[in-house]
Parts: sequence; structure tokens; C-alpha cells
Amino acid sequence: MDVIEERSSFGQGIYHQLTPTTWRRAARLIEHFGADEALAALDRRAENCVDRRDVPSAVRWRNVMAAIHAISSGESAESQMN
Repeated sequence: MDVIEERSSFGQGIYHQLTPTTWRRAARLIEHFGADEALAALDRRAENCVDRRDVPSAVRWRNVMAAIHAISSGESAESQMN
């Protein structure tokens, strides 16, 4: 997981780095599974990717998780206004 954190640049905040596709995927997963279940499933997928040393895929899953957290807490609208 340290590799994933090293590849992330938090200068502008993670929400500004997320693609529109990531936001849409997060919203669809929330609608289908609910935030908690979606986060748990994505966490398992990301861990499996790390175990396979597929760091780029793990980063993508973690980005979707970040978007789900933002949507759940209402931060997505605030970050997109900046």
C-alpha cells in the first residue's frame, strides 16, 4: 500500500485528480450496493490487485473508493466548486 500512497500527489487534493468516469462508477456502485457494501467489495478487489502486484489497478479501485467516500460525505460538490 505504500507504493500506492507514493504514486498519489496530494498537492491539489485527491478529488481534483479523479476522472469523471471514476465519479460515475462510484455513483453507480452506491446506487446498486450502498456505500458500505461497495467500499468493502472495492477494498477486497484493491487488496487482491496489490497481492498480484497490479498496482495500477489497485490505484484505480482506491480512487473509486475515494469518490464513494466523498459522495457519501457530501464533499464531492464542494471539491468540484474549487
